[in-house]
Amino acid sequence: MQYPSYDWLNGYKKLLDAGLKKSGEQRKKSEIKKDSADKPSLSFEKYAGNYTETLMGKVTITRESTGLVMRFARSAYYTADLEYFQYNNFVARFRNTEFPTE
Repeated sequence: MQYPSYDWLNGYKKLLDAGLKKSGEQRKKSEIKKDSADKPSLSFEKYAGNYTETLMGKVTITRESTGLVMRFARSAYYTADLEYFQYNNFVARFRNTEFPTE
């Protein structure tokens, strides 16, 4: 029995491209629209200090030349730059996303 030839690489690429397009469309639909008029209620210096988080313990937020930086005392790998989003919420962008396994 003879089967017709099939271009598996091109077939996979079409499937992958369709999935990426659909994922991008869904992401755009669920994206939160940022209120451009919103400002933090405090100056960044006033957010700086020591805090306690139940799971990770002591958290230190400092004001640096690049903005606010959050560090967890229990792990040097948990260091994040804080970016103001809106309504006194910040986005944490972790610097080290690759953790050692040893």
